Amino acid sequence: MNCQRSFPGHHILHVDVHYAQNWIYWVEFNRGIWNGIFRIRPNGTELQPVIKDGIGSNGIRGITIDWIAGNLYFTNVFPHENYLEVCWLDGSNRMVLVKTTTDAPRELAVNPIKRYVI
Repeated sequence: MNCQRSFPGHHILHVDVHYAQNWIYWVEFNRGIWNGIFRIRPNGTELQPVIKDGIGSNGIRGITIDWIAGNLYFTNVFPHENYLEVCWLDGSNRMVLVKTTTDAPRELAVNPIKRYVI
């Protein structure tokens, strides 16, 4: 990875990579424009927001990529509710899979062969 770019004031919480499609995904937790899920090429080009809207006040707290189905799973944390959400790798077709008031997972993993999200 080429780390020539410097982004002062960023608070990166989680990172995942889609090796076959050559994308690096990460979660930012900040107020303002740098809050959400973003992606970039390893050479530092094509910086794109993936999820920028509908983010809980406590932020997105975990991501994982299903490289077989082409899905991105993430947890979205609100003060009184927490969501496990899924979308396509570009952020489209977003939907809530699980809504809970008791758990707020901060780490996610996927096993697309066994069809598990942990």
